[in-house]
Amino acid sequence: MALAFFFSAHVIECLMKKTAAILLILISIPSLGYPADPEEALFDNIEVAYFGETFTHPGFFAGSEWTISGGEWFLWFASGTLGFYVHPRNHTGIFLTAETGFRASFVFGGTFGVHGGLGYLHTFAGGPVYEMSGGIPVQIVDYGEANLVIPVFIEIGYDFRVNAGLPARFFIGAGVLIEYPFENMLLPHPAIEAGIAWYFGEGE
Repeated sequence: MALAFFFSAHVIECLMKKTAAILLILISIPSLGYPADPEEALFDNIEVAYFGETFTHPGFFAGSEWTISGGEWFLWFASGTLGFYVHPRNHTGIFLTAETGFRASFVFGGTFGVHGGLGYLHTFAGGPVYEMSGGIPVQIVDYGEANLVIPVFIEIGYDFRVNAGLPARFFIGAGVLIEYPFENMLLPHPAIEAGIAWYFGEGE
């Protein structure tokens, strides 16, 4: 019983440390594209959102979008995101994606869009990792595993720029994060996202 408690506490402590470090990175990265003059911004917006395999495997991501073509009511965009999620007692995943998508806006402020792309996923075990050496389990350094991911999402939301004059958009989406290889197979992770996009130099 004591050993089980120690193992559980150790896992929780490791997850908390990893989560805190990743959050600090996510919070700092979008600011790199935000200069003193909003007109000189490298990106259209910054996004911060909850991301997870439902609510039992929580995570977050931060990212930015930039316009490829389109206007006020229909937009073709590209985006980049950096995020993570925690699968308790199993693994922690850190991902970096490059995506493209389309978004339609309506006169009442509602939005509908789809986006997808390619990315990199690095996973770490949710506890100590061991290998057998001379018939004895020996703890080793967990360098994680590298995988390709294919994110595909459908998204709805509300653009506050339309009627409220606020340079922000709320969004919520559902989709899959397809991992490869997973034991030489494709593994779809059902996922949800919900967050806020803040636009540079608008609504002021």
